[in-house]
Amino acid sequence: MNSEPSNDNLTVDSPIEAADNDQSVTCGRKRKKIYRYTEGWIEFKKKSVAKMVANTLNGKQIGGKRHTKFHDALWNMKYLKRFKWSHLAEQMAYEKALRDQKLRLEIGRAKREATFYAEMIDRNRHKRAIYNDNNRTYKQRVTDEQIRQQKPNPNELDEELLESIFK
Repeated sequence: MNSEPSNDNLTVDSPIEAADNDQSVTCGRKRKKIYRYTEGWIEFKKKSVAKMVANTLNGKQIGGKRHTKFHDALWNMKYLKRFKWSHLAEQMAYEKALRDQKLRLEIGRAKREATFYAEMIDRNRHKRAIYNDNNRTYKQRVTDEQIRQQKPNPNELDEELLESIFK
């Protein structure tokens, strides 16, 4: 009997999450993204095969050569009773919708903060333009001396008036 399950016995789903802030590794001139698999699901056609695989691989070392990335990692497998593939699809769709909604809320909040900040900068510029001491011009009140100079002195005779009269 073949110990490996054939492709018609199972369906595999494993979402990929990019490692912390889309890290990438440079190999020569090519850049590779580092992916981190956080969870995965396998659906078997037969319940007995699923139970056998879960029991035999749970807690075992993934293995491979000693210098490989997953040499010391362990399998963590669990058989889920009465769990259907459609439940997984619904859960994944719900989580994606929730992530999208949170992202939209976060983007909206960031836009509001940015517009508020821009408005505050404009207000501050406007206030500085109004209250800037370099641009202020003060109108000096007319002094008493200037007022006296502008008024005709009653003791002085108006020469033009006198000339027009006595001519």
